[in-house]
Amino acid sequence: MSAGKAASRLRSQLCDGCRNLKWSRLGRDQLYQTVEISRGQKQIMNAGNAFSTDIKVRFRDLDAMGHVNKAVFFTYFEQGRLDFFNRATPDGKFPGFFFILAHINCDYLKAVSVDDLLALHMQVGEIGRKSYTFRYAVVDRTDTHKVFATGESVQVCYDYHKNQTLPVSPDLKRLLSQYQYKDLNAESIK
Repeated sequence: MSAGKAASRLRSQLCDGCRNLKWSRLGRDQLYQTVEISRGQKQIMNAGNAFSTDIKVRFRDLDAMGHVNKAVFFTYFEQGRLDFFNRATPDGKFPGFFFILAHINCDYLKAVSVDDLLALHMQVGEIGRKSYTFRYAVVDRTDTHKVFATGESVQVCYDYHKNQTLPVSPDLKRLLSQYQYKDLNAESIK
């Protein structure tokens, strides 16, 4: 199998069809990001309960072609997690690292240049017994139809002093639930 075919197969497994990512407006002030797949559409993020932070493209983020280097998107996701916890905590101070990053991925959809104005939209996916998932979309701040990249990370609650995993605390679960992805299509069927 050629490298191109292998990469294409891997991308389809990770992304479940995000080659045709688009944004559509539903309702007065709610944006829904959808992915076209062979049998309809799958909703992956709704902005009604998404966290958003602006991302500044720095000259150091660029590669020789003048585009943001692919590895830098993971730094944008990291900055989003930091901003999320800083803004979401009552005193506005990051409570410290209480998780380890178990998994992260990124699907690159469009090149980013130094002139692009970026925003990172984040939403919580699954909340498990000891872990939780963040979903990410890097978009143009002035045109949210323009999506540069999407991603997902899995965080596991962790006690660094005892070197062991911890359950998701009730306070953390309450905080994360405010930004949790809601499958509005499924809810409307009930």
